[in-house]
Amino acid sequence: MFVTSLWTFCFTKSYFKAQSVIAGESVYASKKKRLFGVFGSMLIIYGICFVPAVVYLIAFLFVDVPVWYSFTAFICYLFITVANPVIQSYFRPEIKSFFVSHSLHHFHICC
Repeated sequence: MFVTSLWTFCFTKSYFKAQSVIAGESVYASKKKRLFGVFGSMLIIYGICFVPAVVYLIAFLFVDVPVWYSFTAFICYLFITVANPVIQSYFRPEIKSFFVSHSLHHFHICC
């Protein structure tokens, strides 16, 4: 997943760069920022979810790994099923605007 996400990021970035030459830089500036936001967040989530499991698998070959670390690595590994869709949906404009509009609405009612 890490490799395919990185490849998709590079491909999309080169596409935006080619389109910005054709249509003008200002048209694609916000899309570039969003692209870095989405893929940067995804790479951070992949690191949080997969690094403990990889460290566990490597350490398991050489030393006796504590049970608490095995449990933590397993929970982190499973967390990708929740974190991946949440991060992707957060960067969708219609979902983000929904949460922003509803959170401001609740703030005005409470205060």
